[in-house]
Amino acid sequence: MFNLSVRNNLDFIKRFGSRGAYLRLDLSQEYNNQENDNLYFSESNFFGANARTETQDQFIAEDEKEYQYGLGIEQRLVLATDFYLDLNYNLSSSTSTNSRYVFEADATGDYTVRNDTLSSNFEVKTYRNTPSVGLNYDHEGWRINADVGLLNTILKNDNLLSPVSFDNTYNNLYIRTGIRYELQRSKSIYIDYRTNANTPSIRELQPVPDRTNPLNIVIGNPALRPAYSHNIGGGFRSFNFGSGGGSGIFSSFSLDFTENQVVSVSTIGEDLRRTTTYANVNGAMSASARVFYTKSTRKEAREFRYRLSLTGNHDKNVGFTNGTLFDSKRLRISPGISFTYAIQELFNINPSYSLTYNDTKYSINANRDQEFINHRVGFEATSFWPKNIIFGNDITYNYNGNVSPGFQNSSILWNTSLGYQFLDEKATLKLKVYDLLDQVVDTQRITGDDYVQDTNSLILTQYAMLSLTYKLSNFGGKSGGSPGGSRRRR
Repeated sequence: MFNLSVRNNLDFIKRFGSRGAYLRLDLSQEYNNQENDNLYFSESNFFGANARTETQDQFIAEDEKEYQYGLGIEQRLVLATDFYLDLNYNLSSSTSTNSRYVFEADATGDYTVRNDTLSSNFEVKTYRNTPSVGLNYDHEGWRINADVGLLNTILKNDNLLSPVSFDNTYNNLYIRTGIRYELQRSKSIYIDYRTNANTPSIRELQPVPDRTNPLNIVIGNPALRPAYSHNIGGGFRSFNFGSGGGSGIFSSFSLDFTENQVVSVSTIGEDLRRTTTYANVNGAMSASARVFYTKSTRKEAREFRYRLSLTGNHDKNVGFTNGTLFDSKRLRISPGISFTYAIQELFNINPSYSLTYNDTKYSINANRDQEFINHRVGFEATSFWPKNIIFGNDITYNYNGNVSPGFQNSSILWNTSLGYQFLDEKATLKLKVYDLLDQVVDTQRITGDDYVQDTNSLILTQYAMLSLTYKLSNFGGKSGGSPGGSRRRR
């Protein structure tokens, strides 16, 4: 295997006068090269009326290259005080080549017989032109922008081993709009909307069978359209902190809708062999929202702080299972709370709790619907007494609400450490023990578009580590205040 990646960027800007007019040029170039030589050998046994054994013994030489070039031109003109006209043009060009030559073993065992049915030398050229015009207003607390243009995408596909080529042009509306208002220095609200188009990958476009896995044959679809997405986002933030504490709130949301999303289409034949290709579908969407609130109070060397959080996600995915169109809907809601209590130079403690509610429903098989709750309880404690001694503990309890029999659904992870500071607190010798109880597991349930999967991953188990660190300098001087910024914490 061989990999090479090169990337270059060049920006140029020329300002005119003092009112904000300018001309900007962006140039970019990227080159990626990946070469793979692999041997594939497999035996597939088929049972029943047509019982047989199929043997695959192949050498595959594959070389994939990608050249990307980009040019951006932006001209800003001043229409009035704090009011601007933007003229933009962006051009991106991408050439992807994938040469894949499959050789079968001859009678002597050498791989000299080229299989032209499975071999390919495919080239995809993508040109993206985006001319746009925009109006911008920036005055006091207001920032408003509205850019409208054209997303012109040209896809050219050529199979250099056969006289097959495709040339398609797609046009979509290009929009970049946003409004931001700063009510105060630490309080603002914003909302924006934007569109984008993403071209299919060369693997999804290449119409030559890939039989690397003889039980799952993959064939691309050169007629795929670019996926056209819409995103609406917004948020609000407000912070008020001082020497005696304060409070803050942050919230945001995001909505995404996709037209012509590229999905896989798999069908299973009578011999249980799967054939996978790709198609465009409509109806996919995702939504997310989150809000965080924190409040702290400080009095001399003491500090108390708490944090409340709530996040939510809702996704609708559209796809195919054995050639049948379906949709799946996933909802996840996760509230959480955490506390911090600290006395400077003595200790700090941080208990926390969160739960995650999961609900997944499938349109074609209600028996696969999932509804469960996961819990997480955490506790962190660090002491800085006696002087120069740092004793830390981090305990996490995880409970998975719904896993298959045979999987452990709960665990306690306890990490502990003991450190000693010397040489004017510039050097620290620390011993840390990971997974003190030796019971950590990585069990989780994954709900896919048309499947439910329980996994138990092999992770690094109990171990101890001795470390010595030395601070060469103190950037910005010694920090004081709460233990959250204490010079004793590492």
